[in-house]
Amino acid sequence: MAGVVVLSGGGIKGAVAAARYAPENEILLLHVDYGQPAAPREVRVLEGLKESFPAAHSVTVDLPHVGQIPERLNAAFERAARSGKRGVGDEARVPAPATLLGLMPVLLSVGVQCAHQAGASRVVTGLSGVVDAGHLGLPSPKGQPGRRWEFIHAFNIMIETLSSLPTPVRVEAPLMDLTYSEIVKLALHFQIPVDKTWTCIQGNRQPCQACAPCRARAAALTEAFVPG
Repeated sequence: MAGVVVLSGGGIKGAVAAARYAPENEILLLHVDYGQPAAPREVRVLEGLKESFPAAHSVTVDLPHVGQIPERLNAAFERAARSGKRGVGDEARVPAPATLLGLMPVLLSVGVQCAHQAGASRVVTGLSGVVDAGHLGLPSPKGQPGRRWEFIHAFNIMIETLSSLPTPVRVEAPLMDLTYSEIVKLALHFQIPVDKTWTCIQGNRQPCQACAPCRARAAALTEAFVPG
């Protein structure tokens, strides 16, 4: 396969990013299961979205222990406390975060490995103008740009430094400067079935409509004049 690896969890952004490359490239839709509750639902949605692209494949890579980091740390702290080690107690407990910090470097690293194995030249992410900096592993306040382009540039430098394979791989973010509503309008332009995409952090039969991704999606749909 010589084409493009697109990171996607079944959402609007990943679908639009794939649509930008689909007319001239073979597409590999890459889903990463890092233990998120919505993972099974995301896989089913992604299989459906694959039908929107004439030359697309999909694959899921399991990284379940990433989502188990707080649980594993707390277990280690509890063992240390029981053994009487100094400085370890209830205050050392790690709360489970709503969003895993620094998740995007992990996902992109998996994407680069898939690209190398598949002979693809590009890894595409649906990062957009509205991004939680925590995903990038950056301390920027919520709603701030978070040096998104600098992040992508630095990641590409890292790939060039570490790569010894003849096929160069680059990370691209075609939606980086777009708002959510602009991305929704592109989804309509590419005839992506928006109602069949999935954004909710939960994996229930219907979106919860209460989590931050659900609220952001609803606002973008309203701004783009899309019902529901």
